[in-house]
Amino acid sequence: MKYALTILVVMVFGLTGCSSQKKLVKEAPFSVENPSCTPYAGGREGSGSGFILRIPLTLLSDEEITFEKVFFRGHILDPEWVAEGGKRFLQCQYQRKSTEKPDIIMHGDPMMEVGNQPAGEITEKEEYPFELKPDEAVIAYLQKGKTRYAKIGSIKDKMPNLLPSKEMN
Repeated sequence: MKYALTILVVMVFGLTGCSSQKKLVKEAPFSVENPSCTPYAGGREGSGSGFILRIPLTLLSDEEITFEKVFFRGHILDPEWVAEGGKRFLQCQYQRKSTEKPDIIMHGDPMMEVGNQPAGEITEKEEYPFELKPDEAVIAYLQKGKTRYAKIGSIKDKMPNLLPSKEMN
C-alpha cells in the first residue's frame, strides 16, 4: 500500500510538471512560404556579425494578429514587418555581441592597475522553452488577447550576399 501511494504521487507530479511548457497550435492563422536565414559579417573589425531570418507570411484571416517573438537556434528574436517587392516578410535580425575585450594594465605596482574595469557580472540566461532542429522556428503571436505559438520548419540557409570590391575591377 505504501508503494502504491508513492507511485500515485509521482505520477500526479509527473503529469502536472509538463503544464508549464508552451503549447503549439496545430493550425496557425497564417501560411509560411520559403523562410530563409542569411548570415552576415561586417567588413571591419568590431562591425559585428549575425544572421537575418526572413519569414514570408500570408495572413489567412482578417483577424488582428500581433507577432511578438520568434524562437530560432537558441535565440529569442523580436520580429518586424518588412515590405519588399510587393511581398511582406516577418524579419528578425540577430547580431552577435563583440568578443573584443578592453585593454587592461598588468603591472607590478597595483596603483598602475587602478583604471582596469572589473569583470562583467554573470547574468543568468533566459530559459529557452523549445527543443528545435536547426531548420525550425517557433513564432509567438497574440490573437484575441491570448499568446499562441506556431512551429515552422524547412528554413533554408542562404549564402551571404557578397559585393565585389571596386579595387578588384
